[in-house]
Amino acid sequence: GDARMMALACGGHLDDAAYLTDYLLWMKQASGVYLWLGVADADGRLVAATDPATLALDVGRREWFLAARGGAAVVLGDVGPYEAAGGVDSVAVTAAIAGPDGAFAGVVMSLAGLPAVEGVVTRTIRAFQAREGFLGTLEYQFLNRDGLAFVDSDLAHKGNVNLLAMGLPSARLALAGAGEPGYVEEEHLRRRVRVLTGYARVRGEDAAGGLGWGVLVRMDEADILEPIRDVLLKLLVAGAVVWGPMFTLLLWAVPRLRREYAQARRESARAREAEATVREGARRLRAQYVTTEVLAEARTVQEAGGRILQTICESLGWELGALWLVEERARVLRCVALWCAPSREAGEFEAVTRRGTFAPGVGLPGRVWQSGEAVWIPDVVTDRNFPRAPAAARAGLHAAFACPIRVRGRVRGVFEFFSHEIRPPDEDLLLMLADIGDKTGQFIEHRQLEEQFRQVQKMEAIGHLAGGIAHDFNNLLTVINGYAQIILSRLPPGDPVAADVGEIQKAGGRAAALTQQLLAFSRRQVLQPKVLDLNGVVTGLESMLRRLIGEHITLITDLAPGLGRVRADPGQIEQVLLNLVVNARDAMPGGGRLTIKTADVEPAGQGFLFSDLGADAAPGSPDAPAGTPPVRAYVALAVSDTGRGIEPQVRAHIFEPFFTTKERGRGTGLGLSTVYGIVQQSGGHIWVESEPGEGATFTVYLPRVAAETATEAPGGRAPDAMPCGRETILLAEDEDMIRTMVSEQLQARGYRVLAASDGLEAFRLGVDTREPIHLLLTDVVMPGMSGREVAERLAAAHPEMRVLYMSGYTDDAAVRGDGDLLTKPFAPQELARRVREILDRRAA
Repeated sequence: GDARMMALACGGHLDDAAYLTDYLLWMKQASGVYLWLGVADADGRLVAATDPATLALDVGRREWFLAARGGAAVVLGDVGPYEAAGGVDSVAVTAAIAGPDGAFAGVVMSLAGLPAVEGVVTRTIRAFQAREGFLGTLEYQFLNRDGLAFVDSDLAHKGNVNLLAMGLPSARLALAGAGEPGYVEEEHLRRRVRVLTGYARVRGEDAAGGLGWGVLVRMDEADILEPIRDVLLKLLVAGAVVWGPMFTLLLWAVPRLRREYAQARRESARAREAEATVREGARRLRAQYVTTEVLAEARTVQEAGGRILQTICESLGWELGALWLVEERARVLRCVALWCAPSREAGEFEAVTRRGTFAPGVGLPGRVWQSGEAVWIPDVVTDRNFPRAPAAARAGLHAAFACPIRVRGRVRGVFEFFSHEIRPPDEDLLLMLADIGDKTGQFIEHRQLEEQFRQVQKMEAIGHLAGGIAHDFNNLLTVINGYAQIILSRLPPGDPVAADVGEIQKAGGRAAALTQQLLAFSRRQVLQPKVLDLNGVVTGLESMLRRLIGEHITLITDLAPGLGRVRADPGQIEQVLLNLVVNARDAMPGGGRLTIKTADVEPAGQGFLFSDLGADAAPGSPDAPAGTPPVRAYVALAVSDTGRGIEPQVRAHIFEPFFTTKERGRGTGLGLSTVYGIVQQSGGHIWVESEPGEGATFTVYLPRVAAETATEAPGGRAPDAMPCGRETILLAEDEDMIRTMVSEQLQARGYRVLAASDGLEAFRLGVDTREPIHLLLTDVVMPGMSGREVAERLAAAHPEMRVLYMSGYTDDAAVRGDGDLLTKPFAPQELARRVREILDRRAA
């Protein structure tokens, strides 16, 4: 079981030698049995070991390595000296490591020291001989599969005698066939006396088949017959005397026989007790083995938990078990799996357990969570800190114990078990469950990492798709909206066609807003960050928000004085606030209270203003990419409502694009995904806290920046009249429709336009033109040569040339530090204004 668990734990870390070495050293220290552990890659090279000196070994040609590579899941080696263990007799257990695709990726090998096995045998035999009334001396031997005695009570012959080769009947019986236990009368090979030898064969619990060792325990026949001879001698002496002495002898013998009979009964009882202990130990080992198999096969914590609870209860005689997991956001333990024996009626207790939660220190699970140690209660009915005591009494449950499940040293869950009997503490059982708890913690950590990786991959793929679609749409919308504006400007007042064109404009505007949402979700929209005061953003929108939510909802603003500044795009932050407020409004159809708060927060210390997160759950822990440097201070913007709240299964998907719980036609499913994208692209994080029926709080954390003069939130400034000019403009755009429209508009404003269909053509036109080029207006990404390359290569030929880039995609906006940016889609007025603005800046 350990070998399989280690193979599973090492499977995803074969390229991390430090992790593997730490894990192997921990296993060696925790077990006390292993002399050496190592991990080899698929070529047989040791990549990690508890003894660094053995890393030079190449095990690629070893028999056990070849067997594992050939398909054996676990390979058991017979007892013998191993180089890695310094020549000490050991038992080698090797397990194959599977890669992500299920193919053979390497092996993990452990060497269990023979001295540990020999010590157990010696202590058991000596304890048996020390019992009262035991006569004679026991000899014992362990034989390997070839008949060699590697454990021998006669140390002078240990490892030098092959009893199978010498023809000893008991050795042959122990190692042949099924190896059923028995005894045989035979002659001692060394002392030439008659002995009675008991034999048995060591058998495994699993598909590996076990080690197949033979066990021999023998005793001289003379020692066995000595009590009988003593009684017969006494009877012979009694027969030689007269009836009186015989009667006296009988009076003397009867009590002694009674004492011997009582002694025999006590010995029999002790033997039965020892047998029961052995059976109990076998059941516990079986439970550990099955638990390891469950953790290796299960996909979820709930699935594994239910099977583990059933295995432990059925194997060890407990009637009910529960698995509790920690909910970090609510700081409570919640039951996620429960198993009850079919013969036990505990419906009320089950219901109380399933719907209950426990805080640290409260109840049996809470005590284990707070202390981090296992807890045993002989009778829960009389325990003062057991809130479920009345239900337990009605279900006939008394004894209970619980042990922690740790992930990286922190308690993340609790196993809990109940019995109908009142039981005293069992330290061995607690130790066994502690081991199962540690393995379950490793399983939970492994599954959490897998789920996080899958979620990141899914969101990244959707983001790339959304960004690509929005990029192409921006080009089309630039043409649609641009020509619609041109047509409107040419129609006379009152023309009936103007209304139709106006509808085209409205549809184009809505489509542009939709592409901005897609780009915001995929974190590819072009931002224009400025230093902002979030209090000013909230104040500027407050009147509009009151009209938006309606009179049935009370709006409360709680703005912290002296609030720190953030760097973000004002328009995008307004969109974040509007989307959160609209969601809050929709969650309160019957009215309620909507609160907007701002505050300066720190990521460490006493936690955050709007949540009870600990210092290790600072903003960024849910979604910050690996390697992101820590932010020292944040400004928080929280939107809270008193609405219907969010179910846990819904909360896990609310930031996914196109996910919505609103009825058809009421929502696109892009609102919160847009918020998520904007916050992430602004370097911040978002956290949601909600319970069904208790409202919801969305808290946005943005990095605090050094104090500067905050920029006003974007207002409704009317567009300037389209300015004109007579300068020469080099236009580079690979999209034909955009190039034609932009060229016509600039020429209509009086500019001389040199149009190029790609970067190479633009470069040639710029080199061949002898007259000054005042402005390069270029798309960023074009076939052959990018807009940035065109600008860099023409700088020498036209040093006075200004550059204005066109793009609707943030990945294209890597050039923002080298020139101005015109965001697609743009209107003709904005094109004329930006061109004139840059040319006038050159003239100044």
